Amino acid sequence: LIICTTLSLDVRTAKKYNPPLSLPLPGAQPSISNAEGDILFLLDSSGSVSYYEFSKVKEFMWDLVRPFSFGPKDVQTSIIHISTTPTMEFPFDRYQSRGGVQQAIRDTRQLMGDTNTGQALSYAKEKFFSNEAGARPEVPKVLVWVTDGFSTDDISEPMQLLKDMGVTVFIVSTGRGNYLELSAAASQPPEKHLHFVDVDDLPIITKELRDAMLAGETISLGLSWRVLSWLRTNIHLLGSSSTSWKQTMLQKEITPAQLLISESSPHSFQVSWAPTPDSVAAYQVLYGPLPGDSAQLLEVDGKRNSTVVENLAPNTTYLVTVTAIYRSGKEKSLSAKACTQEGE
Repeated sequence: LIICTTLSLDVRTAKKYNPPLSLPLPGAQPSISNAEGDILFLLDSSGSVSYYEFSKVKEFMWDLVRPFSFGPKDVQTSIIHISTTPTMEFPFDRYQSRGGVQQAIRDTRQLMGDTNTGQALSYAKEKFFSNEAGARPEVPKVLVWVTDGFSTDDISEPMQLLKDMGVTVFIVSTGRGNYLELSAAASQPPEKHLHFVDVDDLPIITKELRDAMLAGETISLGLSWRVLSWLRTNIHLLGSSSTSWKQTMLQKEITPAQLLISESSPHSFQVSWAPTPDSVAAYQVLYGPLPGDSAQLLEVDGKRNSTVVENLAPNTTYLVTVTAIYRSGKEKSLSAKACTQEGE
């Protein structure tokens, strides 16, 4: 666990619509010509994101840019992975056609690892203004960050540097973000540049976000019945005392709404979650030390609501992700940090 701008494209865009194109995917849309800009997707490729969520975000990325014309005088796009070490999937100028961009997004694979968003933002600052990366001078720069709202390092300073350099930032949080942190990170005003939406509902905001990129108009907030309702937005470092992180989602297949870490010792802790709907077939508990790129997976029966994680290192911070696997095949995840106690 978002989604970052007025797609600075509004500076250079004359909205001209051609007849609908015959595209390989259903639901062809009018093409958008005379738009110029470099669009960079900041893609959370870390272990805190489930495979299902990663695939839905890729679909969203393609749907967002699909109507644009691509080329040296049009729109160019690139992807940077958020992981233990930031990685560029492809430079801005590699793909100059819709088909090429579509296939490149489809072929993008999840890297796993840590969620070092701050490092990825610093890396993005270099690539946004690099001839080697295919970036163009004097064209609008747009950052689209789709996030589950979790980062293992600081994002405020590198994000501010990007905005100071003229990059417009749109953020789409798919469910577990700190509103205050993300609203400060997005371009202003936040009601125009920040969206909270479940990963299954990303198509709802696609056209509005794209239109805002082009027209610079305020995005309607009329989708509030589908947007997340926050009970608590902070992730806590958990020690010996029991603490929980809660959120509710107004839909049938919901993310675990409460994640509780308790009975922490130097080498183990208990992970509990709620609710436990009947439609859940199983739970997966993914855990690994921070920082680090190693993780282990526990499979838990869908009727259970807790498990004990053992054989841990003392005085160590862990990222714990609980994923509900529904019988429909859908997955919903919730993440938190937990700390083991000092050894004896």
